[in-house]
Amino acid sequence: MLDKQTAPLSTVNMYKQILLQSVYQITTILPFHFLGVKILGFELTSANDTIVQTVVFNTFIFTQIFNLVNSLRLDRILSNRHFMVITIISELSLSPFELPS
Repeated sequence: MLDKQTAPLSTVNMYKQILLQSVYQITTILPFHFLGVKILGFELTSANDTIVQTVVFNTFIFTQIFNLVNSLRLDRILSNRHFMVITIISELSLSPFELPS
């Protein structure tokens, strides 16, 4: 259903979703960013800091994918080929960023 041309670009529901998704991302990523070494039980070394930053990056990517899926209706997700291709490509692009051994 299309809106009128004079309809506002953002609605109150959109602002609520943006606020809640931002709070979700902040509460998910910031603890790993600042306390990741303690949370994962690592010693404070350069290699372990790299691992923690990789975990932070991957967490950010998965929260973005979750927000993308959460913002669409379920029937539109499965019928939208572009969405499925972009989601699969974005998940496959994480494979080059493996944790160092």
